[in-house]
Amino acid sequence: MISSRPDSQFSIGVHEGLLSGKARANLRDGGDLAASAEQGFEITYSDRIGPLTIQPDLQLIRNAGGLRSADTVLVVDLRVSVALD
Repeated sequence: MISSRPDSQFSIGVHEGLLSGKARANLRDGGDLAASAEQGFEITYSDRIGPLTIQPDLQLIRNAGGLRSADTVLVVDLRVSVALD
């Protein structure tokens, strides 16, 4: 991604998890409003700094768990890996 940082990577992703009719029926039986799918959008960047790889990540998830009543969720995380070579 950055010419002076050959180990850097940038990614954008989109996902959609469809709920089966039985899964939606189970949610309705429990009194929940079922969505037909959960959607997610993700942006992440990683870079190696010495033996460490650091990767911050942002995800925005709609209809979390297949629930229409679920708030849109913002997930923020940081992955850190150590190379032991």
